[in-house]
Amino acid sequence: MRNKYNSMDPMWTREVKLSQRKLDPLGLSRVSQWLTEELLPGITTVTSVARNYSFYAWGISNLLKTNKISQRSQFARELTKREAAFVIGCILHEASKPNRLNPHGYDKATRFIKKTNDGKIQVEFNVSESNPEGFYGLYYRTAMFKLGLTIRSRLFDDLTPLGRQLAAAFESNIKDADYFKYHIQNDEVNKEILANYGEKVCICRLVVPSKERELLRSVMFSDNLPFLNLERSRKESLLLVLSLIRQSSDFGIEFTSDTFRDAIFFGQATMESQYLI
Repeated sequence: MRNKYNSMDPMWTREVKLSQRKLDPLGLSRVSQWLTEELLPGITTVTSVARNYSFYAWGISNLLKTNKISQRSQFARELTKREAAFVIGCILHEASKPNRLNPHGYDKATRFIKKTNDGKIQVEFNVSESNPEGFYGLYYRTAMFKLGLTIRSRLFDDLTPLGRQLAAAFESNIKDADYFKYHIQNDEVNKEILANYGEKVCICRLVVPSKERELLRSVMFSDNLPFLNLERSRKESLLLVLSLIRQSSDFGIEFTSDTFRDAIFFGQATMESQYLI
């Protein structure tokens, strides 16, 4: 039987549903990502919780001390168990505050808190939905490597001397917590113990002067590692941002992304037709 359709006509085989998702046909997001990696190696838009750097350093240090790692999956399981306790502790500590600081993994960890059974909360789970090594594997693994804190390996990641210093500083802040002393290996932990742990481990505690805080500051403002293209881009970028924040404050204006863009692209920022910076 002769085909009634012209062989050159388009043949639709299935419905294509239009998406409301924003597209990037010019690939500008890749340019932005490349610039961020060049100017701020080790700091990204998703590694916004500064204390996570020291927590993951401690988590790796602690699990390598207390667990004999023979498989990458074991490394992932032990690290995510520590991460779950960390996230739950932060949530419990922030629960009564009007303006809570929510850690990575807030939604999933909250579901486990609601399932508290006889006062105990399950901590053997992965707070990330998309990476077997939690938010360390999803966001912080590459960032910490570029900061010179970790050594990457197929079997398990290890710490550099600088990473071990940061891990020890974090541990000094939690050494008196019952969770640290008695319950790290447990799959379930009493809610009160995790709440007490949260008082010491919460991301809000980084504002308290400590060796951990000073080490993180020195790491962020250090020169880039030799294998990176630019020598001082992270330090100089952060100093520029801080300088713009101070100048904005001097003029009594809020420092926003618009203020930053005006200062960078046009060399000035204005308010009510007056030059501010």
